[in-house]
Amino acid sequence: VGFAGTKDNSLLLPLQVSQRSPDGASELLATDGKMCALVLTNTKVVPIAAHANATGTFVLSDETLRLAIERGADALIDAGAAMSGLTNVQVATRVARMLPESSRLQGVVYFEPKEATWFVLSRSG
Repeated sequence: VGFAGTKDNSLLLPLQVSQRSPDGASELLATDGKMCALVLTNTKVVPIAAHANATGTFVLSDETLRLAIERGADALIDAGAAMSGLTNVQVATRVARMLPESSRLQGVVYFEPKEATWFVLSRSG
């Protein structure tokens, strides 16, 4: 398991490049282990049935998003390609539309790879 900002990619660096921690970064020690423990101890496995869309293709995206919102998820990590075929902005737009008025969430944060930038999409659009 690798996380952004961790040293898990140090073996991929060219031999001339060495990776080091910034000075005074003692607060970063053990963050990999802490994140792994957090992810592994807060895991929920829920079977989801795919349904056919108008073209007859079986999709998991809407059911996955509905379940995530219904269960109060704060983040969606699509490790199983349930959102396959959708861009990040398309997923964010669907989530924003699906959020109930009673939701504590005011919008959706997503990454746009073409611009290499994070965006916030408010619930109201």
